[in-house]
Amino acid sequence: MKTELQTAHDAQMSIMPQSDPKIKGLDVSGCCIPANEVGGDFFDYIWLDKNKNKFGLFIGDVSGKAMNAAMNAVMACGMINTEARDAESVKDIMTRVNLSMYLKTKKQVFTADCCLLRFD
Repeated sequence: MKTELQTAHDAQMSIMPQSDPKIKGLDVSGCCIPANEVGGDFFDYIWLDKNKNKFGLFIGDVSGKAMNAAMNAVMACGMINTEARDAESVKDIMTRVNLSMYLKTKKQVFTADCCLLRFD
């Protein structure tokens, strides 16, 4: 059980940014410290365009605790990153992720996501 929790913790921490973004005019830094070994919290920095003019900070929290929440957080963060590559807007990203998460998770599980944007 301890090995499984450590593996889940490592997976959850691997989806977090490994370094802070360098953005002119902003000082951006973040970290995630789960209350237990693992949980459903996550965040990520995302460039929403190829020219790096639209910067997004996604913050998410999956309902529940421990392993189930952590695995759903890993899945949600991966989906957000995948959808951000081709999306026209944050609305497009969240609409697609919502549909995918709905199809892949139990109906009593939900994920709250927030996106903060900066446009140059």
